[in-house]
Amino acid sequence: MATKITPDFHVTAAQMLDGESDRGCVLVGASLLDEALTDGLRRRLSLSAHAVKHAVDPLFRAMGPLSTLSAKIKTAYALGLVTESMFRDLERTRELRNAFAHKQHPVDMLDVAIKAEIALLTTGTAEIDQLQRYDVKSTAGRRPSASEIAAKGFVKAPKARFTMCIYKLIAHLEAGAT
Repeated sequence: MATKITPDFHVTAAQMLDGESDRGCVLVGASLLDEALTDGLRRRLSLSAHAVKHAVDPLFRAMGPLSTLSAKIKTAYALGLVTESMFRDLERTRELRNAFAHKQHPVDMLDVAIKAEIALLTTGTAEIDQLQRYDVKSTAGRRPSASEIAAKGFVKAPKARFTMCIYKLIAHLEAGAT
């Protein structure tokens, strides 16, 4: 059974993601979206105790038709829980999760291919587009450290964009509307 999405869940999620490494941010973000999708889908299904026990719960159990993130994303879109652009962002997030989960070498959000995928996220990213950001060109031939970035008021653009998208998707799913 999924974690109950509380009114401040998306705020907690955003704070949690900000403190993670890039890999952790993507993996935890996808996991939080999985939970939010499960909760949103469950709200759309029958609430009678008998139906939940015999029909709803088995859908989400291991090997059930809604046990995977991919199936939850497609079902949420089919039921109108998310818009087309949100569906694309959810699919991108799932693909990013797979990329980060299955790479054996270090990978971060400044990797050219990863950064390009994150740049395509649109849900809730208008706010990020207005912020001052840094793109890793160089600072005296090296990447600035996280503390240098924060001290100068910059945000790491791909991570901020990804985190804002996750935050807005969870908030939308929590609200239960499209």
